[in-house]
This record gives sequence, structure tokens and C-alpha cells, in this order.
Amino acid sequence: MNTVKIKETAQDIRGNTLNVSMAEESTDISALKTIENSHPDFIVPFTHKITDGEMEFTYNLQGLVKFMVLSGTKTKADYLLMWNNIINPLMEFDDWFMKSSSFVFDINHVYVDMRTNKVKYVYIPTVENYSESEDLRNMFVDIEGQNQTQSHEIAHPILRALNGRNFNIIEFKKIIDKLKYNETQEPEISQDIPKAEYEKKPDIPVKQEDELIISVPQKIKKEKREKEKKEKKPIFNFNKKEKAKEENEFIDGAAAALLNDAYKSNSGDNNTEIAGIGFDDKTEILSEKENKSAGIFLKLTGNADFPDVINIIFTDKNVFSIGRVDNKAGIAQNDYEFPREMTGVSRRQAVIQKNADNYSIIHIGNANTFVNGAKMSAGETMNIKSGDKITFGSRGADYIFNA
Repeated sequence: MNTVKIKETAQDIRGNTLNVSMAEESTDISALKTIENSHPDFIVPFTHKITDGEMEFTYNLQGLVKFMVLSGTKTKADYLLMWNNIINPLMEFDDWFMKSSSFVFDINHVYVDMRTNKVKYVYIPTVENYSESEDLRNMFVDIEGQNQTQSHEIAHPILRALNGRNFNIIEFKKIIDKLKYNETQEPEISQDIPKAEYEKKPDIPVKQEDELIISVPQKIKKEKREKEKKEKKPIFNFNKKEKAKEENEFIDGAAAALLNDAYKSNSGDNNTEIAGIGFDDKTEILSEKENKSAGIFLKLTGNADFPDVINIIFTDKNVFSIGRVDNKAGIAQNDYEFPREMTGVSRRQAVIQKNADNYSIIHIGNANTFVNGAKMSAGETMNIKSGDKITFGSRGADYIFNA
């Protein structure tokens, strides 16, 4: 029987601490000492104490944001990078004499460190088996359900693996690695044709003996170049070997990316398009009646150049992301996006969270976020209430929160 108890502070999505308690005799002392001495960077840091025969662990969530805040539709590169950074820590834990059954495989307890861009797991040093292999699969299914890609050739193999009868993380990683490899390969170019002539020649159907029509690779190469132009840089980067430039781009705004499959323009004018974003058949623009019924909104009190009203419509995860249009992305990355020219706001600025009995805001942008004049630090969460003043950046995006 599992005697481990987990309790998270409930005032916001990040919380201040996560508390875990269990019987002292259930503690895996070897793993505890190894973690304390080595500090693996994929584990949420914790302290411990013994009280009346009970071991109590306190996990420090300062500067961490829940992984689910990053959920949404992703480009192919971002989607594969997401899986890579989720899986990699689970392939390394043997080096610290840890065991997979002591990880907490729950999407609600997977975090991203805003300072280092690392995915972090909660690890409970217990001799008991806290998690099972099916818990890992279920967590991956939850992650897949909250994160999609527009590329079917990538999504389908992952779905098949997750829905297979015998799920195995090692085999799953091989699938991810293969998909990543395929994305980096260029089609072969005939050595008999100079490159300039090759690119100029039209596609020539070649009929085989079995009547199958096959086109030469020119069209493939052209289509791949066009697709690559549409690709954007990864939303977040947890690989310490990547370039510092990519890390800075993550800090500039990875944390609230893509929280809603269908992009919604929530400005007060229901006929207004956000600059740089084209609407598709899934796009919903709120009518005046719907705007009034939303009930939760931000009302401008600052620079009149900014939108007058931002209606807040929460997703099923009770989060609402705010940022600025990024034309390079090709897809909307936030629930609400300021026009591209309003550069005082980060591409991914903040996330407003609906809690059980209040609201909170998480700062995840490069441009500053202020609540009633108080500057927020990266990854910080503050509770907000109706009447609070929220400022995005330093160019007059001042709003009053109404709920």
C-alpha cells in the first residue's frame, strides 16, 4: 500500500512549495544522500526533516512553472523538441542510483525552470513503488492530448506508440529520435545533374513497370524548402548544449506558448484582425453579446494606442495567455496577442490563472510585468483581484483586472 502523501500549496498554479510525507522507514536513504550530494538538474530541489517518525520533504517551486502552461499547437520542430526534453531526464536517472518508480508521473507535477529552461520532475526517495509504468504512459497521453502538431506524419507514429499494447519508453525514444532524424535530412540530389540545372528542370513523371508514377526529387526538395521557411525556432530549450541565443529566445517568451488550439481574437471590436495573423475556419471572433457575457476582462487605463479591452476566456486548463504577434511563428501562440508593432510587450508575456477561489498571474516574458506597481520576477506568480492594475512592459499597456 502506498503511504506517500503529496500536498501542494493551492493559492496559485506554481505554488510556493510542494510537501510530501511518508513513514521514516519507507525512505530510500541511499537515493536521498545521492540526490543531496549531486543535485541532479532534472529534479525539483527539496529539503527534508524527520518529525515523530515521519519523513517530510519540502520541494522548492520558486521560479518554476507547471509544464501544462506551455501546452498548445506546436510546429514540428517544437513538438519533437518537447518530447525530447520530457524523455531525456528519464533516460539519465540511473547515473544517480534512482529508480523510475519513485518519479511522480503526473502532468500536474512536471515543471519548467524559468532560469535554466530545464524540465524538472518531482522525485520521492522511497523504497516503495510510488509510480508504475502505466502511470508514465498515462502522463505521456495527457501531454499528447494537450500538445498537438499540424504535421500528421509526426503525430501518427507517436499516437500509435502511446496507444500500443506494450508501451516502452526506450522504444518510444527511438521513435522520437527517428522522427527528428528524418526532419533533418535533405532529399538526395542526382550527382549526374549540376545543382543549378537540377533546380531548373521541371518534375518529370517516370512510369515504372508496375504503372506506379514516381516524380523526381525536385518537387520534394522545393516543398521541403518552403516548409523550412515556415518553421520557427523552438519555443523552449532545455538542452544545455544549445546556443545561448536559443536560450535567450526561450526566456523572452517560451513559457506561455500555444495554450489554445483555436486562436481567438478577444479585442473589443469583433471585426478587427490582429496584425500579422490570418484567421482560419477554427478562428472565433467574439461578438458584442459574447464579450459582455464573458465577465472577466482587462480594461485599458494607459496608452490609448493599446487595445481598450482584453476579454479573458479560460481554456479547459483554466489558463489564459497574453503576448504579442510573432509573424515568424506562422501560428498564434497565445490566447490574446497584441499587434506585432507593439514591441513593448513580449511575444509571450504572462499567463492568467483561474484558481479554485481566486485568480493569479504568472510572469514569463522578457518585458516586465507589474501588479499594482510591483515588478514581478521571471516565473513569479502573484494573486490578483478585481480592481488590481496590471502593466505589461513599459510603454503604457496598463490595464485594470475585472472579474
